[in-house]
Amino acid sequence: MAIDLNDKTSNANNLTNNGAAEVSTSLPFGASTTAVDLEATESDYLSAPDSTSLSLSTTGTLELWVKFESTPGNNTNYFLLAKDNVSGQRSYQ
Repeated sequence: MAIDLNDKTSNANNLTNNGAAEVSTSLPFGASTTAVDLEATESDYLSAPDSTSLSLSTTGTLELWVKFESTPGNNTNYFLLAKDNVSGQRSYQ
């Protein structure tokens, strides 16, 4: 079963799964029916293309649920959510 990564609004900010395993059993949160398993040792991520609807001009809230399988090591940095501007290409990470 593939996870529905399509935007539920009219903005068409659909996500793309880049290497993450999609799971639907043994989920970490009681009400969950689907999730992705992102591995720190791999380049797994979800992405959405830049869009004017994602350019917040006022305050807003971005939310995600995370369950770590283990504690990250010392001096290890992970992005859980970020909006980036690399070479003129803006994106959330």
